[in-house]
Amino acid sequence: MIPKKSRLFTDEVRRVFDGPEEVSSSDFFKTLIVFKDSGRARFAVVVPKKTSPKAVKRNALRRRAFSALSGFYTKTRPGLYVIIVKDRVIKLDALKISEELQKLLISKKR
Repeated sequence: MIPKKSRLFTDEVRRVFDGPEEVSSSDFFKTLIVFKDSGRARFAVVVPKKTSPKAVKRNALRRRAFSALSGFYTKTRPGLYVIIVKDRVIKLDALKISEELQKLLISKKR
């Protein structure tokens, strides 16, 4: 799990949804990013009801994604990141989730 100070507030998530500077996608995740020149990278993980209708399962997927982020979130470029989890993620183990997120987020470093 990443620290609270590295997570986004609700109004920041809405800001990213309103106008992302960059959108990237893989088979398992979609990321919306607003880059900032200073500060730190801050994250939110969104799991739609389409992915899993049960809130228990959605929260478990959120926790798995945040755990995967904990290994490398300090290496990402400063900005606001919203990670949308797709339904295929349910089949992945923790190591694969971490690898997929690293491919999406570390490559965004300039």
